[in-house]
Amino acid sequence: MGGFPLPVEVLPISCEQNFRQFEQAGLEPTFRQRQDGKRYITHYGNYIIDLGISPLPIPSGLAGYLDSTVGVVEHGLFLDICDELLIARHDGTVETRYRNQLNKIPS
Repeated sequence: MGGFPLPVEVLPISCEQNFRQFEQAGLEPTFRQRQDGKRYITHYGNYIIDLGISPLPIPSGLAGYLDSTVGVVEHGLFLDICDELLIARHDGTVETRYRNQLNKIPS
């Protein structure tokens, strides 16, 4: 896992504290920004902090850490919730990955 920033949705009231906490943990945080340079705001009114760690050494440990962090609404580690993953790329290609299957199957 890894190769792209991990999105973490955080509450506006705790975003600065969350950012510092992620920074101190070595998670390389950056606030997601709009094209005009302002912070990106989700449809629920929260911010996204992207974590720049790659590869993710222990995804389940990081998910547990984020799940227990005050101010974190959700994160992009969707562990053990599906058997099939579709990854859409900017060039229009779609990659399909299946649980417990080592080979990638391009669509």
